[in-house]
Order: sequence, then C-alpha cells, then structure tokens
Amino acid sequence: MVWWWRLVLSLPLLRHAEAQNWGKTIDVAGRQRMLTQRMSKEFLQVSLDIDPEANANRMRGSINLFNVTLLALINGDDEQGIIGSPNQLVADGLQVVLGLWIPFAQLLLNHVATVRDSSGFVDMAVLTQVANENVPLLVTSNIVVGRLVDAAKSAGAPTNGLVVDTAGRQRMLIQRMCKESMLISQGVNVGTNLRLLKNNRLLFANSHVGIVEGATWAGVPVLSKLCTMHQMREVTYNFQQFSPDINRILNAETPSDSQQIAIALSVNISDKSVPLFASMVAAVQLYVNDQGSCDPAADMTQAGWQDLLMKTLELRKLLEQARQFYLQVGNGIDVANSQVGLVVTLNSILERVDNLVQGNKALDIPAPPTQSALTSLLSVKLQWEELQGSFSPAMTNRDGVTNVEVANINSDSVGFKSAVQQIVWQYETSAIGELTAASDATTEAATGASIHTIIVAEGQKANVVEVAVLANLVAYAERPDENSILMNTTRDTFVEIHFSLLEGQAATDVYPAIAAENDVCFIRKMRTIYSSFVTLENLAQEVRSAGTSSLAEIPQFVDQVIAGYEEVKGYYNQGSIPCSNRAYNLPEWEGLVFAVGRLRALTQEASADFILSTQGVNVERSIASMIRFTAAFRSLAYGDDQLPSPPTQQAVNKILNTVKPAYDHVFNAAAASNVQNFLIQADAVASKCAEIKSMYFNEAQSSLSEFPVQRLEAALDQMYRVNRVVKLALMNIYQLTTTSNTLSQSISEFERVHKDMKEGGGGLPEIVSQREDLLAQWDAVDSAWQRLRSLLLTQSAGDVQNLLDAKMATLQEIDVLAELFSVPDPGVLETFPWMFVAYGLMGAFLLFCACGAAYIHWASRRKRTDAQQQGGWSQA
Repeated sequence: MVWWWRLVLSLPLLRHAEAQNWGKTIDVAGRQRMLTQRMSKEFLQVSLDIDPEANANRMRGSINLFNVTLLALINGDDEQGIIGSPNQLVADGLQVVLGLWIPFAQLLLNHVATVRDSSGFVDMAVLTQVANENVPLLVTSNIVVGRLVDAAKSAGAPTNGLVVDTAGRQRMLIQRMCKESMLISQGVNVGTNLRLLKNNRLLFANSHVGIVEGATWAGVPVLSKLCTMHQMREVTYNFQQFSPDINRILNAETPSDSQQIAIALSVNISDKSVPLFASMVAAVQLYVNDQGSCDPAADMTQAGWQDLLMKTLELRKLLEQARQFYLQVGNGIDVANSQVGLVVTLNSILERVDNLVQGNKALDIPAPPTQSALTSLLSVKLQWEELQGSFSPAMTNRDGVTNVEVANINSDSVGFKSAVQQIVWQYETSAIGELTAASDATTEAATGASIHTIIVAEGQKANVVEVAVLANLVAYAERPDENSILMNTTRDTFVEIHFSLLEGQAATDVYPAIAAENDVCFIRKMRTIYSSFVTLENLAQEVRSAGTSSLAEIPQFVDQVIAGYEEVKGYYNQGSIPCSNRAYNLPEWEGLVFAVGRLRALTQEASADFILSTQGVNVERSIASMIRFTAAFRSLAYGDDQLPSPPTQQAVNKILNTVKPAYDHVFNAAAASNVQNFLIQADAVASKCAEIKSMYFNEAQSSLSEFPVQRLEAALDQMYRVNRVVKLALMNIYQLTTTSNTLSQSISEFERVHKDMKEGGGGLPEIVSQREDLLAQWDAVDSAWQRLRSLLLTQSAGDVQNLLDAKMATLQEIDVLAELFSVPDPGVLETFPWMFVAYGLMGAFLLFCACGAAYIHWASRRKRTDAQQQGGWSQA
C-alpha cells in the first residue's frame, strides 16, 4: 500500500495553464494543514471514547481527502482548478510532505482500533507518537502554502493569496486547539501543549481580527465584501461560544488542574468546534471567491430593521456626548467625571462602529444588509479612527483641550454625522422597500410609519445633546456668535420634531406619515420632556451672559430628556406608556382655564390681524399672531413648561376631536387667503374652546370648592370680547359683511359684564370694600376701555393703529384683573361663623365669671349667718 501511494504521487508533473486557479490552489493547500490536525483530533476522540466509531470513520475520511488532495497538488487537477506544482520550490516542498505523510497515515490507521481497549486502557505511547509526528507534517504543509502564495505573486495572479492563506489557516487552528486540549486531557506533554494551546488561541483571535479589519502593514486589506462579512459574523459568534472553554483550561492554577478541566470539557470542546469549523470553512470559500450573490436584506424583519436603525442612529448621539464631555473638561465642569464619561463614550463609539460594520450575533446585530451600507460604514470607521485621536488627550489632562483640537473636532464631526445620517437614510429606505415587497399595502403603511416615527423620535436624543455641546462651545469662546445661531437652530428643530410627534406629519415622497397621538399618558410624558428641554435651553441661553456658571446644571436635564425619549420609544414598540392619574391643584386648574381663555381671545386677535394683512397693513403682525395662536393651541392640547397637559383622556379627546379640526381649518383658510372662511373657522375654534372652558370649570369646581369660577370666567370672557369688538370694528372699516348694530351689541355686552364685575349681578359677586386692589384694577380696566370704546365706531383706516394700541392696553389691564380675581376675598373661605362663635364664647365666659362671683359672695354671707346662728344655739 505504501509503495502504491509513492508510485501514484510521484507521477510526472502536469501543468495546464488554462486551468490555473491560484486562489483555489492556495485554499486547497491550506486545507491540508487543517486535515493534519483534524485527523489527529479524530484519533484522540476515539481514545477518549467520544463517539469512537463515528470519529474513526471521520478520521479515515480525512486521511483519504488529504491523500487525494496531495495528489492533485503534485500533479494538478483541471476539473478542480488546482495548479500542479507551479515551480520547483513547491514541488520540492510537496515531496517533503509526501515523505512525512505516508508513515503518519499508517500510524493512525494501524492504531485507531486499538488505542483504547475494552477496559478503557489507553495506549499512551501511541498518543505521544501521534502528538510528535503530526506537527512536522503540519509545518511542511504550511511551507508549501507559503511557497504557493509567493508563486501566485510572481505570476502576477489577481488573487489575494495572503488573505486566503490566513483565512485557511484558521480552519487548521480550530482543529489544532481541539487536538491540544485533548492531549492535555490525556496527560500528554501537558506543559508543552498548554503553551501551544495558548499561542494558537491568540493566533486565531489576532488572525480573525486581521482578516476582517485588515492589516495594511502586512498586506492584508480590510474586508469589504458583503457576503464574506456576514459569514465572518457567524465565525465570530461561534468563536465566542468556543473560546471560554479553552480559556478555562488555560487559566487553571496548575497543569494538573488544567488536565482535569480538559477532561471535563472534552465533549463540549468537540461539540462547539463543529459549528465554528463549519462557519470558517464557508468563510474561506467566500474569501476565495465572493460573487456577492447573498441578499441579507431580504431576510430582515421589521424588528431587525428597527434595531439596526436605532443602533446606527445612536452613533450621532454618542458623538455629541463625547463632544459634550470633552468641552466640559475644557470648561472645567466636573472635570473628573467628565473625563470618565469621555473614556466610556469613546469606547462605546468604537465598539458600536465595529459591531455595525461586522455585525454581532451575540448582541443580535446583523452585519450590514447591503453592500452600499457596508462600504459607507467602512468609511465611517475610518473617519472615526481619525476623529478619536483628537479626543484622546483630554481623557487624562484638562490641558489636552486646545483651541486647535476643538476646531478640528467641530469640523470632523460634521462629516462623521453626515455619513451616519446617510447610512440611516439608506437603511430606512431599504427597510420600507423590503417590508413593502413582503406585505400588503395596509401593513406596509403601518410598518413604514412605525419605523420612521421611531427614527424621528430617536434623533431627538442627539438634538438635545447638541444644544448642550453648542452651549459649551459658546462658553469656551469658540465662534460664540455662530454657535449661538446654531444653538437656536437646533432648538427650533427639536421643538418642531416634538410637535410633529404629537400632531402628526404628512407623508412625503421619501418618508411615510407620522401619525397624530391622542393618548393622555403619551401626551403627559411628552409634556415632561418638553419642560426639561425648555429648562435646559434657558440655561444654555444664559451662557452668553453668565459664562460657565449655568453649564453645571445642563447635564441633568440632558439626561432627563434622553430618558424621556427612551420611554417614548417603548411606547411606540409596546403601544402604552405608564402613567398615573392625579388630582390637579388650584394653580394648575387656573393655568388650564387661563389657557382656554387666552386661546379663545387669540381667535379674535388672529382674525383682526389677518384682516389687516389682507389689506396690506402690517403683515408681520399677522404672522406673529398666528405664531401665538399656534403656541396657545399647543399649550392647551399638550401642555408646556408652565402648563400641565390635559388632566384626563376625556379632555384630550374633546380638544383634539373638536377644537383641533377647526384650528386646522383656520390655517387652511389662511393658506388660501380666504378672509371669510378664516373668520368663520376662527369663531368655530372660539365656540369649541367655550365648551372646553365649561368642562374645565366644572371639573375644577368638583375637586376644589374654593375655585373662583364666576369672576375668573368673566375676566377671561372679557378678554375674548375686547378682541372680538376690535375685529368687528376692523370689519366695519374695511366693509367685510358686518353691521354697526353687531358691534354695538358686543360693546353693550362687554359693558354689562364689566359693571357686574364691580357691583355684582349676573351671578357675579360685588367687589367688597376690603378688596381695594380689585377696585383699583377695575378702575384701570374701565379707563383703558373708555379710550378703546371711543375708537371702536370709527370708520377711518387712519385710526387703526390707535385702535390696536388701545386694545392692547385694555387687555393688559384685564389680564391683571383676572389674576387678582383668582385670589379669594377675605372671609370667603370661612364658611363657619367663627367670629360670632368667638364673641358668644367671650360673653358666656364673662357671664360665667359674674355668676361665679355672685355665688361666692352669697355663699360667704350664708356661712357667716350659719356661724352666728350656731353660736347662739350654743349659748342657749
């Protein structure tokens, strides 16, 4: 048999230039290294009684494959595309392999059935011989691979021989680590095999990183092929499962402990090596020839797309946090903690970039689903490697923050964020396209909108950190004017997105619609977020005047907003958000009622200003009033930093189902420049607001008996009436279908209520003499009203400005009066007649004292009389 092998394998060399395939040849030669270790491992598995029959058969298969491949490498094989001995160096190396191979194969075949007998006795001499003879065969096979790589280079072959060689070697290292752990378990050269196992584990790990991330100094390029990257993600995961058992053997305190651990883990190591080896074999094939035929995007689910989008988008937030920590170090804000935060954030970014480029099955992060995304992510990684160097000096030294580095980071961050946003856009459009293809139109719309909405909400985290970053830049005196403008722009973006998530947003050619929200708990959470953001933004604005003093408070509000949007993401995924009902206090109810009243008044103010704008008078004023109108509605519907959100789901529904449609119609009319429709729709908003006001008054009064209903309602209605009479006056001036009678009736209505507010009537109490503040303010309202009244019936456009000025003065005085009306009159809260009780008790006490004195006097006299009488009786 031995001589037959020698005869067959020594046949004349066959060279077929037309069949040359360098990549295939290097791969096959590399596999020979692996086979030397695999057949040795399979032999050891038999000795360990691990599925002995199956492993003996596998060993014979490995021997046969090595033999056939060696023949092909020596003589060539057109069918397999293997080059036969392309030069003399390779031919000589293969002959050396042949000389070592034949006796080693015979050693395995001759002893596989006897290495372990029925009693469990193991022939240690044979194991030692196997351990000693497989390594020279491995080394010479490896030399042949190296010579083939050199030959490919000399031939100018378009193949990456070094990468294929390195990837192919990984297959061998898996088998070798298994072999060495089994030799350790059998007690064969334990110290030597522990050293070899440690070195080979490290070599595998380093080589794995090298063939993925590249090693340009060694001529190994960065992995840039999509299908290969996805397969290497599988290899990474399987190595993460395999490696801990190897580490347990290596980390034992003594060689004896290592042997005992290796015995206990031998089956585990064998089992876990199977998927690792299979995934590496598939990866090597792709390193040899990746034609890009895989389509991972087609297998992505909605949850998968969403998670990938979240993790990609988070890079932008992490970058802003790194900038924030960096600048806090430069500004001297909590330097030690800022440095720790900077270190953690920089490491997080690097880990996140690697996971997005390579995927991470353990963390359920897929490799990029498209080739274009992989290409873009590799570019992002290069950008980050350059950017990270600018941050690093500040991690240990405050002086590491310099003007030059601050400017560099600002400049480089723009490109990094832009590249990340481009990837997010690619992923989102791919996600919507893939999900659309896999679902009907209804599911498509719902799915696409859900993903887009979550992406938009997630982006708010980066926006809020960016405000903090820009505030720090202003404090650092880095282009303060320019960065103040950017800070205001970012603030406006945050607010716009905030209300888009509440009010909804129409679909565009690129993005699906964002649905409007009406859940009271969601609205309440968004109001809390908004309040924290306003506080943060106010602190940021103070930097121009107060310097760094306000910077220390900013981080806590950044964290609050980020935590809030994390709950919002949970709401989008789960359909609910936790919240608990609570009773609103007096100031909160007053705020809600004032909000309704002011919106009602603004309907008329906006109408008046729109009339003027259509006449070409002060268009800017109309724009400003519409902005106030919008802000007032949003405060009423969603709350703001001063005003709570609606107290109940019923209130939310009432506002959004009745007020909002009319509110939207107002803007539609404005866009169409339709004055009559604008006025009609504005009046509809006012009418619906009156319903909300009544509901709030009733709810407030039911929970707070001291709530000042009548006066407060009257004052708010007066604000509405003032704006209404001015609107009617303007309609008269510009002849817009109204009559002087309508205006006169509205004036009379105002004056009737105005009089009742002082003297009482129409359900309103009289202003008591003790309330000098109310009396004085009522007089101030009256004075302003008289001036306004004198201008209302004018027919001259020249009096318009005076009319508007008088209106503002009157409204200001009514506003003060409304605030004073919210304060209860003296004695209003004393529903029990304590004063009369007190006087009664005092009188009763005095009467008791008088009666007591009379009784004492009477008793004293009676005593003296009795004594005198008793004395007389004694004498008698």
